[in-house]
Amino acid sequence: MPDGVSPDIVTPDTGSRDEAGRACTADGGNPRRCAVTRRAGPRAGLIRFVVAPDGTLTPDLAETLPGRGLWVTASGAALAAPGLAKAVARSARKRVRVPDGLPDTVERLLAQRCRAILGLARRAGLVEAGYEKVRAAVADGRASLMLTARDSTGRDSRELARRAAAGSRPVRIAATLDSAELGAALGRERLVHVAVAGGSLADRLYRDMQRLAGVRGTDVSDGMAGTADAGPGKVEEAAHTAARGRIGHG
Repeated sequence: MPDGVSPDIVTPDTGSRDEAGRACTADGGNPRRCAVTRRAGPRAGLIRFVVAPDGTLTPDLAETLPGRGLWVTASGAALAAPGLAKAVARSARKRVRVPDGLPDTVERLLAQRCRAILGLARRAGLVEAGYEKVRAAVADGRASLMLTARDSTGRDSRELARRAAAGSRPVRIAATLDSAELGAALGRERLVHVAVAGGSLADRLYRDMQRLAGVRGTDVSDGMAGTADAGPGKVEEAAHTAARGRIGHG
């Protein structure tokens, strides 16, 4: 165990204030230790929980609820682990009740949260939607985050991913929401391609996209790092392939 690492948390957690103004690093803040896997990692890859007064394990996606935070890896396997109750009880030092259907609840709340943040970004004038507008945003460097529907299987999605990876400015890519979810967030029936300009909203959205991707078993990319298969379109794979070509050729 590294020096200074506690059994449960890499750094003390007395209640995060990220959304109330505390500075947060690009990878999601100080690392935390998963109560289930016992592995430490960036906060962007874990979900904070607190224990309610009645002993119920309660997700704290905004990381604002008072009390000692318990962190669990953002994955369906960790959230559905048979030993979850025992693991979090050990960390909380009290009996904990894990509600039925916790993975589904967390997925639903994360998806709602991502749609809400995307809606805020739209109202702030930070969003472009549709293939041509997204391509232009990527080309002129306005796009910091590119969202592609995870149910997209077309060439357009792969082409945008290649353009994003080959540009002078790295663009983070996520294929975590489906076309109906992207559309609902922006007042449309369906959308396949969305670009978000840089800033705190894009950073917050990307962080929650990472968590939702973990729970859904997909992945996201920063345009330069290796990724897993993110659905039928394999958008992140295309981005990674293009990025490797760019790096390999100087």
